[in-house]
Amino acid sequence: MNGGYPYEDLMAPEPRHYQPHDPPEARLHEAIIRREFVPYYHPQYDVLSGTPLGAEVLVRWYHPERGTVPPSEFLPMAERSGAVLELGDWVAAATCREMAPWREQWPGFRVFHNCSPRQLATPAFAQRLLGILSRGGVEPGSVDIEIATQTALSLDDTARGNLAAMRERGVAVVVDDVGAGEFSLPADTAIDGLKLHPALMLRLLDDPSAERLVRRAVDAAGGMPRGVAANGIEDPSQREALIVMGVSRMQGFLFCRPGPASGLGGIQVRALLTRPRMRS
Repeated sequence: MNGGYPYEDLMAPEPRHYQPHDPPEARLHEAIIRREFVPYYHPQYDVLSGTPLGAEVLVRWYHPERGTVPPSEFLPMAERSGAVLELGDWVAAATCREMAPWREQWPGFRVFHNCSPRQLATPAFAQRLLGILSRGGVEPGSVDIEIATQTALSLDDTARGNLAAMRERGVAVVVDDVGAGEFSLPADTAIDGLKLHPALMLRLLDDPSAERLVRRAVDAAGGMPRGVAANGIEDPSQREALIVMGVSRMQGFLFCRPGPASGLGGIQVRALLTRPRMRS
């Protein structure tokens, strides 16, 4: 994730985009009320078995006049104005409803929610999210909170308290975008897992420093319950190289593109069709 903003959309651009001028910030509230935002999901797999492990929650804004508003435009605005709290609540509640069929099919299926600095710095944010999960019939133990490395390294007391309160109820805390910059983890915050940044995947096959960083992450996550996941896998060679390095949890276009819950019914089939060919 870039800059710690939640729900970054990894989909290719839609053919119709809004014009390059910001809508007023008040429009965000109106868009939520009118349900112009749509949750998208990007599945993550155990590539050794082809089993879907969970899905990262993303969000798209379909403006009725301007078309698709890029996340790079509306997420900073939502964070700046505080509308990210309302948007995050709506997305979390919608996800509780939409992911129910997947949880029935795969009992261990998890949901990965990105969490922004503004959300973490809000007093009682943990209780706010846990309340949404409770009302939606979702066990906190089936949810991961993903926070950017930069955010994890600059947590204040309120943010640490929110993370601790969520972990106490079973929510896992995963540090996202590992490998986007220098490898560093917070020393004073409990972490349950790491997620490798897509930019690292682009260098994986021809840059020895990328392989060293992956192996450092695997070692660092050795005692973490969620381990290491890799994001941005687009090529079978990347998948096979990661397996050799000890990473088997992956998501990326190689397996499945993000989409609405209604359009991802074949995620297990896609995973099985791209099962890795192990190196001899």
